[in-house]
Amino acid sequence: MSQYHISHNGEQLGPFGLPEILEKVKASEFTLMDFIYDESKSDWVLLMEFAPLAEKLKDFKPKAPPKVAQNSPVPDKEVQQAVQQVQVKAGHSEPMADHLVTEWYILKGENKFGPFAFTDIIKMLQQKVVFEFDFAWHPGLSTWKRVAELEAFNAENIQKLKTTLMPEIEDVFYRRRHRRV
Repeated sequence: MSQYHISHNGEQLGPFGLPEILEKVKASEFTLMDFIYDESKSDWVLLMEFAPLAEKLKDFKPKAPPKVAQNSPVPDKEVQQAVQQVQVKAGHSEPMADHLVTEWYILKGENKFGPFAFTDIIKMLQQKVVFEFDFAWHPGLSTWKRVAELEAFNAENIQKLKTTLMPEIEDVFYRRRHRRV
């Protein structure tokens, strides 16, 4: 049985067999954004892009579509107005789109990944895990669209996000400690 090393949060772990890696992914000990060392490529690749693992993960795909909660809470007008006031104070002349609260899915080739938060996709774009030519979708869209075609991911909107006061945005935009080599 083949053994693999995993890079999780900058730490190299292992070796593990594929069944053990699958269990750790299901238990959320590893994420699909962690890296696995692929000896055939002599390089680290994402767990979600590692073919033997991707095939086995398809077996765990749910059989039925997600259930929509009938009584999902809708933010009241006071909450919506408070969010708009914060956005205007942060320099936005109009309220931001709802892309910060929806679930996003990514289509790379024939593989679908998600759901992801909007900020997670921004991080993946920065890390070159997702590219502008990949497809994205969220429940408000009628079809899959290339990331480059979506207004939510244009440079101007991403630049606006840097000026918001939302705490989850701080994790997306960070300054390097060391210069690139």
